[in-house]
Amino acid sequence: LNRKNKKYDLFVFDPIYTKKYSPFLTVIDDWLPEYIEWYSEGASEQTSKYKGHWYSLPTFQKYKVMYSNLDYLKKYNMSIPLTWNEFIDTAEYILEKEHNLYNNTMLVGYNGFFPKNENSVCSLYEFVYSFRDEKSSPFPHFDSETAYEALEKLVEVKNRVSSNDLFLADETHNLGLLFTESIIFISLWDGFAHPSYKMTVLPGKKPGISGSALSSLNIGIPNFIDKKNKEASIQVLKFINSKEAQKKILKDFNLYSAIPSLYEDDNDEICKVRDCQFARNVQGIDRPIFQFDNYEVFSTKVIEILDGVLFHDKPIKEAITELDNISRFHKFSINDGSYSLVLMIISITLLGLLILTPIVLFIPALRKYFLIFSVYSWLIFIIGLLMILSTVFTYLGELKSSTCLERQVLLTLGYTLILIPALFKLAVNFPKINKYSDWIHNNKYIFIAIIIGIESFLNLFYLIFPMKIRELVMNKNEKNFSKCSFHTGGLVIAWIQIIIKLVLYILIDLLIFLEWNIRKIFYSTRVILLFITINELFFIVFIILKHMSISTFNVYYTLEISLIITIIFINYIYMFVIRLFHKKLGAIKDEEKLINSLLKFNNMPSNISSNMTSNVDQEKLTETKTGISNSTSTSKQNSSISSKILIYHYATESFK
Repeated sequence: LNRKNKKYDLFVFDPIYTKKYSPFLTVIDDWLPEYIEWYSEGASEQTSKYKGHWYSLPTFQKYKVMYSNLDYLKKYNMSIPLTWNEFIDTAEYILEKEHNLYNNTMLVGYNGFFPKNENSVCSLYEFVYSFRDEKSSPFPHFDSETAYEALEKLVEVKNRVSSNDLFLADETHNLGLLFTESIIFISLWDGFAHPSYKMTVLPGKKPGISGSALSSLNIGIPNFIDKKNKEASIQVLKFINSKEAQKKILKDFNLYSAIPSLYEDDNDEICKVRDCQFARNVQGIDRPIFQFDNYEVFSTKVIEILDGVLFHDKPIKEAITELDNISRFHKFSINDGSYSLVLMIISITLLGLLILTPIVLFIPALRKYFLIFSVYSWLIFIIGLLMILSTVFTYLGELKSSTCLERQVLLTLGYTLILIPALFKLAVNFPKINKYSDWIHNNKYIFIAIIIGIESFLNLFYLIFPMKIRELVMNKNEKNFSKCSFHTGGLVIAWIQIIIKLVLYILIDLLIFLEWNIRKIFYSTRVILLFITINELFFIVFIILKHMSISTFNVYYTLEISLIITIIFINYIYMFVIRLFHKKLGAIKDEEKLINSLLKFNNMPSNISSNMTSNVDQEKLTETKTGISNSTSTSKQNSSISSKILIYHYATESFK
């Protein structure tokens, strides 16, 4: 299949490989709608349907069942047990009577069927499934009380009516017990006929509730063969899985069909050779074959855990935790512990504060504390913070490709938005008057739209190169979980976006240095410097974190979410809270006085600082212009880049 060899038009395979083979198999939903309807009524969806599509059909259906020794039951006037408690009592009673009255030490109670192979996984899943509350109830999670109770009962069954050796016995040994009539109850696959034994479903926690593991051989059609061959293969599939052919398989090969409607009429010829009542009552459950790319690895871990709890006194609680860790891909939830609840409460609180913050910008008494940016720029900044914070909620629930795309778009666009106000502020206040700064000043909305447009355009490429889900299958001591991953093309786009952000940071840093002494934005440059420094550090840490190989569920989610929350929290405190509640800042009447106050402590050359006063009168303004004129003349004489940079850096006002 992997080599797309067209030599074979049909493939017969164990359904545990359906997920692995699905990329190479034909979806047969539209080819065989009537057949799909027949098989959908039974348990075939568990083995043949993956991600909403049918890739194969079962040639027959096998069930794990219980064979009950009718001779011993009749001898002691007992019936086939319907619950596990009845099962233990019945087996224990017969064993005791046989041992005490007849010294029948060869008779054993139950085999369990937990050899160190795939049969152990089947036996575990059907046993736990038999403890659900209702027929319609799904398979219980291993972290549930139901699963704990089931495993506890399984250990009790082994200790009271079986033994370690019996539970570990393979199929050959168990068949020997069956045909020598040396066992009261035995768990095996269906198909073994013996006059002294009756085949039924396994007991359950309650009467009418049971579980039977499933097995089959499925037929699928490669999706890469020629159309003519595919059409011919469909006809073969139609024949093998037709009701007529399935009836023949039932009668001639002592097998069950996966079409439930064949067992509806007790007077039908099928019910004369097969137990239709069993077929109607069986409650099939398959293993989690679609959850893992490599099911065999999962199966091996389950067998190891069962070995510990059944034969080496491993605590049931520990075994349940380990089974839960490996049996599913865990989702981040507020139910994961106090830490996750705290993170979500902080996130929701910050979200509420950010939504309410714009109100402050429109209160005249408070507006003076936010003069470093215009109201429009502040709104862009707040929206950027909201977008970054919103990514926290994409970590909740099941991880999907669409969720990963949403997270990537929110992060990249949000980071861009929080940089726009600072970039615009510095771009329009460049020391030397130039056409670019003038254009940006006169076309503010177009400038902002261009930056947002570039980021949005790059994000569109993720539709061409969709995000992928990377499944991390851990050992039994850690939880399986999923991460977002990039397609090769998507990874290139992501690095382009990272490089653009780094360029913007470097550009803003350079502009801060060049405009360090521009009088009208003197305070703003200091504010922006700390803001940029904080976010540069977080940006670098975030990139490093994204490229770290973190393989612990709690650590991965806690680190990523905590970092995002910290970014938002520090930005919010620094850009809003400090500006509102700082005592010194609150005492300043206007931004001009604040600038003059800061200038007194500015570590600048004396000839520059002397040009600055609290009141810019005409005489001092002339002095400043003269100084700038001299600086300009010097720059013409010395055209080195370093000289120009120093001239820009020490300029106090824009010059031509």
